[in-house]
Amino acid sequence: MKSSKNAQIHRLKKLYELSMELSGDPMDIFIKVARMIGELMDVKVVCLSEIRGRELYFLSVYVQGKIHTNAGCCPLKITPCATVEQSKDIQVYQHVMERFPKADFLQEHNAFSYCGFPSLGHDGTVLAVTCLLDDRPRDFSDEDKELLRIFGQRVGLEIERKHMDDRQKENTVHLGWERNRLRRFMDGLFVFAALIDSNGKIIEANSTPWKLAGIQREDYIGTQFEDSRAWAYDSKVQDKVKLAILRAQKGETVRYDAPLMIRKNIVIVDFSLTPIFDESAQVTEIVACGVDITDRKRMETALRSSEERLELAMLGADLQLWDWDVRTGTVIFSEQWAKVLGYELEEIKPSFETWEILVHPYDLTKVKRAVYDNLMAKTTFFEIEYRLLTKDNGWRWTLGRGKVVTRDADGKAIRVSGVDMVISERKRLEELLRQKQDELYSAQRFTAAGELAAIVAHELNQPLGAINNYVGGALLRYSQQLSQNPDLAEVLERVLKLSQRAITVIQGIRSLVRKQKGDPELVSIEDVTDEVLAMLQSELINKQIKFSIDYPPALPPIWFQRIHLQQLLLNLILNAIQAMDTPSCKQRKLMVGAKPVGNHKLEITIGDTGPGIAPEITARLFEPFVSTKAEGIGLGLSICRTITEAYGGRISIRPMDGPGTMFVLNLPIDHQGGTHGG
Repeated sequence: MKSSKNAQIHRLKKLYELSMELSGDPMDIFIKVARMIGELMDVKVVCLSEIRGRELYFLSVYVQGKIHTNAGCCPLKITPCATVEQSKDIQVYQHVMERFPKADFLQEHNAFSYCGFPSLGHDGTVLAVTCLLDDRPRDFSDEDKELLRIFGQRVGLEIERKHMDDRQKENTVHLGWERNRLRRFMDGLFVFAALIDSNGKIIEANSTPWKLAGIQREDYIGTQFEDSRAWAYDSKVQDKVKLAILRAQKGETVRYDAPLMIRKNIVIVDFSLTPIFDESAQVTEIVACGVDITDRKRMETALRSSEERLELAMLGADLQLWDWDVRTGTVIFSEQWAKVLGYELEEIKPSFETWEILVHPYDLTKVKRAVYDNLMAKTTFFEIEYRLLTKDNGWRWTLGRGKVVTRDADGKAIRVSGVDMVISERKRLEELLRQKQDELYSAQRFTAAGELAAIVAHELNQPLGAINNYVGGALLRYSQQLSQNPDLAEVLERVLKLSQRAITVIQGIRSLVRKQKGDPELVSIEDVTDEVLAMLQSELINKQIKFSIDYPPALPPIWFQRIHLQQLLLNLILNAIQAMDTPSCKQRKLMVGAKPVGNHKLEITIGDTGPGIAPEITARLFEPFVSTKAEGIGLGLSICRTITEAYGGRISIRPMDGPGTMFVLNLPIDHQGGTHGG
């Protein structure tokens, strides 16, 4: 067991050392990759082949230590590589010559076993197939296959880079065309091309790419090349271009990358400056040609990231890894796993019992259930959030992922591997978000209660006023009769005082409800929408509702109290979510949009794909106690109308092409229209 682990470590170290050599021309890399795979996998033949049409071209062939390049081609369909292209995944065959008798290269190398893996392009097409051949039976482990997939990704990136280099070489060849056809030809190409005199001035150039940079032909013909507005935004770029021109004027062919500003976006252009000489070897003109390599740079960045991840995976540096031997109960924890809990690795006993002790008692049952289901092959992997005890007796939230990686012949789990990630900060933010959501819901319920109180106060104010008037009038009109009946007079006096007291109470309630807390401010509709949708994210996910936001850039802020705008959007979005929460609603989509209307209004729309609202209810929808839901009390939309009109706005319903409802808010942008102006 120890020698096997040493062999694996030696293999990883060698792979790491060899991977550092993977740089340079794509063809050189193909040679290194073929040799690297041959040495690592200990196979007789490695054939790296590019798919061109329906032909298989052998770019690099490793045969027992020797490398052959551009070793011919053959029809793809007669080879086992065709099955790799069809499946887009690794294929392994034994007795391969018998299965594919028409493939001559199998006969040539007396191939018995075959393992082929694909290299995919960015669009998912198979660009190349690399196959491993041997004259003896060979098995390939899951670890071998994962390593081959990594090589496949690298080969795919290099194939695409080779294609880009080939296209760039073709563009350079075209620069040799005669001058009288140069302009027409350049205008038909989407490259940055210019002809520069010996003093650095542009004397000819194509049009299309420069127009994208906002530069018209008459603006750059006759100007210094380094003074172009495309890079005038950065003095360092201008200095770089000026230095390149000086070198070209001295007779050098110069190549450099320059970031250009095109429609407020930065694109990376690969420029080449090629001098043209007269009979006396003097530079008369300079040809400048630039190709947009932004995508290539992005691919190179992705490639570097991929190599860094590969290095980390091979060395296992600072990962919270663990590996569990189910039969013995031994668990190998990584050093980082111990450190995140505040321990040194030597302080952690490498056993399953150690892990059980550290898991929070409330989480242990569900975690063990997830692990058990994976052991019993009920799931392909497990992923569970739980808490682990730290050395200082705190709890650290962890996201654990793992799976059974080895089973015996009977399917019984032997080895389980996985990785843990600390998610304490995420959990803290989730709890903070939940608290904020509860606060907003509480504010909503308080406002609903206030609205109800205002309605009740309004409805009671008039009859109480009438009672007060009637009793007061009776005391005056029948004062003579009441003087003869003092008991009745005392009763009426008490009724008058009680009615006046009730009126005072009602007026106090109305004042309390109308009292405003806080001052309006300029509020970003984008920020408030993000806050509300963040609070409702779990609700949207649970009810399988997709949402879209259609906001143009640079929406103007509006004059509002932030909590009122939050409540307004929350009410309408919750209303839309509840409308779609029916079994008959198959397509659930929430649509939020906003746009300026004129110079002083902002239109906000909230739409859903629910069953819609009956016409007889639409006219009364914003009245208190009118609801389309059996369990609703009918105050939500009434509150929305109250808030909207308080700020000088208007709320309405707009018909939709299909099923559903669209609520429309028209709100003033400035603070002149409502009662909340500051």
